[in-house]
Amino acid sequence: MPLLDTDSTRNGMLEGLTPSEPVFPYDADIVPIYPERLPRAVRNWCFVSITVNLVTLAVGTFVFRNLGPTLLFVMWTLLGPLNLLFFW
Repeated sequence: MPLLDTDSTRNGMLEGLTPSEPVFPYDADIVPIYPERLPRAVRNWCFVSITVNLVTLAVGTFVFRNLGPTLLFVMWTLLGPLNLLFFW
């Protein structure tokens, strides 16, 4: 039995995190055409990033007992994933 069974891992959330297009165009002369809607993989990775930031916020606030992690969470989440989700 292989360590990573592709049939059982290619469903559910992992299927949603797999992009349907390459991240970078292969030719420098090709101008990328962005879709009207946010791609499903990008949207799902934004949610994963927000979730990881929330877990980091909870652990950091518990360990340090101050609002420093909260400010970092707000800054990183607003600049990255929420910006993509709201202003695509």
